[in-house]
Amino acid sequence: RRPPWVYNHEILVELGAVTSLHRSAKKYGVPFDVVLLSLVLAATFRASRNLSQNLDESGSRDSKHLNSSSPVLSLPLTLYAPMRDGDLNDAMVGLFSDWRDATVGCTANTTLLGLCLDIADMIRHRRWTVFDPIQNSERILVNILPLDEQPRGPNQFRQTRAHEYGNKRSASGRERRSWRQPHRPMRITLEQEAPDAWWLSLDINASHFPTAWCRGFV
Repeated sequence: RRPPWVYNHEILVELGAVTSLHRSAKKYGVPFDVVLLSLVLAATFRASRNLSQNLDESGSRDSKHLNSSSPVLSLPLTLYAPMRDGDLNDAMVGLFSDWRDATVGCTANTTLLGLCLDIADMIRHRRWTVFDPIQNSERILVNILPLDEQPRGPNQFRQTRAHEYGNKRSASGRERRSWRQPHRPMRITLEQEAPDAWWLSLDINASHFPTAWCRGFV
């Protein structure tokens, strides 16, 4: 059996969009990265539901994850979760993170704010399970990489990713990359380039989320 096609899709969230999300995050007491993750998952649910209904109407179905007859859509996630996020833990040496599994659900009555608050509550109260290596390849991997925006040390050093991104924000769009290999349904990376810019990078298994789904995602 040939491995599936995998393709990459990138979205830049910057400037006014970041400012607006920060305002909403502050208003509802939700961390900014949780708000951003919630938007990505909400767009995923919406695109999945719309594509599923279109496939049902046309009588063709080629995506493994879609089931429009179900009243609840769910996304099985594996999250990179910090294991040292308590008081004074930031003074400890070492980046101690681990994988944790969680499933996020959505119904026709779910609102964007409701989904955001549910995800924030799930993360705040650690309502997840121990990582399952057997089912890992069937789950969506989520990795959030914020900048440390606080100046550090007597010289007020700040973390930067300018050396990684260069002039990518102002460069013209590139062609979408695709390749064949065994791959989980999706890998979601939310990476902060600068205080006013975040990149959403999706590595997508076309057998689970075809390109028609991706057009509905954006």
